[in-house]
Formats: sequence, structure tokens, C-alpha cells
Amino acid sequence: MARKVFLETPVSEQEIRDLHLDDMVFLTGRIFVFQYPWHFTRTIEMLGRNEKLPMDLNGSMIYHCPAGYRKVGNDFELKFVGSTTSSKLNAYTPDFMKLTGIRGVIGKGGMDTETLKAMKELGACYFAVVGGCSAIYTEGVVNIVQEYWNQPSWADNVLELDIKNFGPLLVAMDAKGNSIYEKAKQDAQKALPLIYKTLGV
Repeated sequence: MARKVFLETPVSEQEIRDLHLDDMVFLTGRIFVFQYPWHFTRTIEMLGRNEKLPMDLNGSMIYHCPAGYRKVGNDFELKFVGSTTSSKLNAYTPDFMKLTGIRGVIGKGGMDTETLKAMKELGACYFAVVGGCSAIYTEGVVNIVQEYWNQPSWADNVLELDIKNFGPLLVAMDAKGNSIYEKAKQDAQKALPLIYKTLGV
């Protein structure tokens, strides 16, 4: 049965392993915006060289999202946070999770079976946002704490967000090896014979 769960980062492995598919999660604490391949490759390369990252990702979560904001003096004025398709980052995520110790990925569309295996091994979950609901999620962001690895375009930066009751986030891939995306694929395959018969194919 789906539950409403409130978590605060940094999150423990046990807290993540206690979650189930379809649980509705609300987060408080700090999360990080990672949305481009180079965000992941740079992190992996630095840790591979035993270099210290400028941010502490252990026990935290990353958010696959664009964020619109501007800097006013030393402060940030956030306009919105959205979401981007997580599958674009499948290739980097298992190694990224192993090296950083993150406990969750937030995004839309799900991720592949290799990422699901890594989540089961390491104790991490995939949290799906509701598409088209940027206004709801933006309300859960208290402020932008810091930019990292500043680029010519602010839209390319890694961000640290301070959040409060950020959600709703659906547990769509859990640390037990379950995935609503894989289940949907299996259900579709089972339905194909009947669909073909009905269509006369």
C-alpha cells in the first residue's frame, strides 16, 4: 500500500531500503542539480584521481532538472525548477552512485536496468516527479545555496538547493530491484498477442 513518507537529507541507506514502489516522498534538506553529462564525467574523473569535490554528495540526492534563476548581488532569485529526461544519463549513473554515495535520483521517465541493479546493490532509489508541475515543485525550493563549476551560461551550473517538503516524489525504482517502468514493459509484452489478434495482425 502506498504511503506518504517525509525524509530529511542526508538520508541513510536503511531509510532508502525501507521505501517501496508507489510511496509518495517529500524531502527536506539539501539536494543538487545535475543535468548534463559533463556534470557526471567531471565528478567521476575527480574522484578517480582522489580529488575532493567542492560539494558533499554523500547521503544526498541529485535532481535532473533545468533551473531558471538570476543572481542579485550575493543572493539568488529562483524563478523555477523543472525536470529533464533521466535516461539521457544512464551511462554515467551507476559509477556516479558508487563513487559519491548519493541515495537518490530525482527526474522523469525512469532509468535503465543497469541503474536499477546499482540502486539495489548500493541502496538508492529513483524518485519520479509529476511532469508539467514545475510550479508545485518550485514552491518546495527555499533557495539556491550555491553554484558550482560556474559556466558562461548560468543554466549549465551545478546547483545546491535548500528544500522543504519538496514533492510529491513517487518511488518509481526502489532499492529492492523493482521498477514501475520495467513492470509497464512486461505488462505491455504480455498484452501484445491480444492486441495483435484484435487488430487482425
